[in-house]
Amino acid sequence: MRTAGRALMALCTIACMAACAAVVAGGIIGAGGITYINGELREDVNRSADKTYAATIRALKDLGMPVLEDRHDKLTARVKSRLATGEDVLISIDSVTGSTSKLGIRVGLIGDKDKSRMILDRINSNLK
Repeated sequence: MRTAGRALMALCTIACMAACAAVVAGGIIGAGGITYINGELREDVNRSADKTYAATIRALKDLGMPVLEDRHDKLTARVKSRLATGEDVLISIDSVTGSTSKLGIRVGLIGDKDKSRMILDRINSNLK
């Protein structure tokens, strides 16, 4: 019994350390399914990948950002755009279920949380 308790304690300690390392290394922020990890802003969206893609294209148009590359189908999308500052913007959408998807936004090579958040806010306003 003592050995099992120690093993469980060790396992919990390892899990806690891994979670703490992810927070420190990746700079995780967020609530409500929004995270910022390794330069990419991510959100779980309660819309299909197809609807999220359409809202993304509208958001880029609203923001005056060109669509430089556009690869999409009903399950995934990869869209490349550029800010007026010359920073590339990469947006990825992946279907999770028929009515939910994962959205990822990266601005520039290493990421820009504030600019990514502005783009995300515009996409979300187009999903309403």
